[in-house]
Amino acid sequence: MMAKLKYPLLIFGIFFVAGLLIFSGTFGRVILAPETPAELQSETEAPAETPVPSDVSPMELDPLTAEVPSLCGHPAGRLVEGALPQDASRLGDTYVRRYPAGQIMWATPQRPLLQTDVIAAVLAVGCNKGGVSWPDTILAYNQSAELIGHITLDSVTGGSREALNSLSVENERVSASWTTEAKGDHACCGTILASSTFTVDGPNLTAGDIDIKNEEQSMLALLAAVNDGDEATAIRHINDEKTYSLLLKQVSYGPLELSRCYGLLNSYEMPASAKSLFKQTDASGNVVFPPSDDIVRICVVESANGKTIVFGYAQPNIAQWVVRLILS
Repeated sequence: MMAKLKYPLLIFGIFFVAGLLIFSGTFGRVILAPETPAELQSETEAPAETPVPSDVSPMELDPLTAEVPSLCGHPAGRLVEGALPQDASRLGDTYVRRYPAGQIMWATPQRPLLQTDVIAAVLAVGCNKGGVSWPDTILAYNQSAELIGHITLDSVTGGSREALNSLSVENERVSASWTTEAKGDHACCGTILASSTFTVDGPNLTAGDIDIKNEEQSMLALLAAVNDGDEATAIRHINDEKTYSLLLKQVSYGPLELSRCYGLLNSYEMPASAKSLFKQTDASGNVVFPPSDDIVRICVVESANGKTIVFGYAQPNIAQWVVRLILS
């Protein structure tokens, strides 16, 4: 009897041991030593590629010899020492724009270039037809110094003398700020500070959301502070305690509300109640200020009881608005 069972038991034992080995090989890791997320990922996904540095240095991209498109009616071409070569058949220039201190308005990424970077540099250029400057243009270049996109800023904010204040590029986005005109501004002297980011879109740069800073924002903040009795904030917007003391007299009129702001060239559109507060107007009906007043914008405010108050704004710099005058 034992002899008959010997071989079947041996066969059973062999299969039993083989089963244990298969089980432990297939499932043992799950039961006894679970894989880490990194191990699991390595079995299903290829590892992320390491960024490869570019062979191009931004210093090799020369803005003074950059390729430029046709601007101001001038032909497309390549700059020579920062300007398009003169042609006796045309008036005006295309040229690199410079900051007030003289540096070329030119930017590259703050980090070393990678082989995958599309935008390697950006440049601001201006142009004219022999007279005043036309709106500035932003140009983008690849690592071969080829022009890959551009945008002229009047297509973004609709002025006639858009002038760049700052320019940078990072992570394939161009950031810029510029000055443009509000309604009623002199063309030479825009009072709006605009800014946006741009991306390459075919042969063009496309603007994202546009941020606008003007005197209305300062006016609304000032009125909110006055209506809330927040003297410290109000004085910051007026920057003059004597002028603020004049404003305090208006508080008795009740809550103040902004009606509208005007430039010096469309102040003739102000309501009669506001224009009557000024001593002098020109032949077009626009109000006139002495040059020393430095007034560039006028805001008309109405009180709860129907009283009209006029605020005259100066702009010490493009990012600052200060009340210089209050009339009521």
